[in-house]
Amino acid sequence: MRSAGTGCQVCVGLPGAIAVWKYKAIYRLHDEQVGQWSDVASTSELG
Repeated sequence: MRSAGTGCQVCVGLPGAIAVWKYKAIYRLHDEQVGQWSDVASTSELG
């Protein structure tokens, strides 16, 4: 597991494995939180 530099974790799975990625986002202005967290969005990937 390695960091993508933005607080995300990037995992490398086995070939043929199914991975489900879940993401949340928030807008930042001048390194300060603006607004509220988004709903969770998910996507799947076949390795």
